Amino acid sequence: MTGPSNLRLQRLWDAADLRHAGALAHAHANDASAPVNDGAGDGAKGRMHGEREDRRAQDARPREGNARESGTEAELLDDAHCHLDLIPNGLDIAARAQREGCAILSCTVRPSDYARVRDTFLPYPCVTVGLGLHPWWVAEETQRAGGLDALMDHFAAHAEKTRAIAEVGLDLRPAYAHHAQLQRRAFARIADMCAQMGGKVMSIHAVQSAGEALDQLERSGARESCACVLHWFSGSSPELTRAIKAGYLFSVGPRMLASKRGRAYAQAIPRDQVILETDAPWRKDEPHTFDELQEGLRKAQAGLRRG
Repeated sequence: MTGPSNLRLQRLWDAADLRHAGALAHAHANDASAPVNDGAGDGAKGRMHGEREDRRAQDARPREGNARESGTEAELLDDAHCHLDLIPNGLDIAARAQREGCAILSCTVRPSDYARVRDTFLPYPCVTVGLGLHPWWVAEETQRAGGLDALMDHFAAHAEKTRAIAEVGLDLRPAYAHHAQLQRRAFARIADMCAQMGGKVMSIHAVQSAGEALDQLERSGARESCACVLHWFSGSSPELTRAIKAGYLFSVGPRMLASKRGRAYAQAIPRDQVILETDAPWRKDEPHTFDELQEGLRKAQAGLRRG
């Protein structure tokens, strides 16, 4: 049997659908000229049906009845944030997850990698590959694309066809200060497009920038129309309180729980706003096993507030 339903990755897609439907209803209520049913009333899921890209790699979720290998006693858990493409044996992990019925959100860090990674994991519907622009790679990807406008056009073309936008955000530590303004511009563009499209699951990196990231998500409307997941939250205590009250989701993993503050934060977050993550790989260019990733998820689960 897999882990508790409140920790299943399915919660993210459901939350995105609900937020998008709510945003549409609010828009119609405030626009007397809007048609009663313009085709969007079927919800975010219906909106995706006409897209050309094979959704098996993006939105296929393991069925609750998927087989679990015999002899495994511990409950199995979904992973809301990892990077399987950066693990040498990531395909082995995906194959095992598929057999066990565990869902994985595998984040990319560069839009230029997205199509390749998506196609690599296409045989494993349990893996959703997220379209990402990690703040560490914003400058490199902007240069590769020939400018921010071209990069955002490329990003938007893929974003139209996937629900998972992961990993994106801001990192304003001194090491990345040389392209802080470019990060801000890129994240603002991504938040705006996700808000307009609606129904996205966004996995958000916000280091020394939590308040600014929250401001942008709220200013753009992404908070209302998408499921925004704050990955490894490391902001201030007031920022945590703000995010909790605003209804954000949080992905919590063993790395977050390695610090005293991370453990305190994990215990403060209401259980219905938490999803588990590994943020693997933990070791650069070295194989990982499905079992050790599961152990990391169980450690994260143990660090959450009971009840």
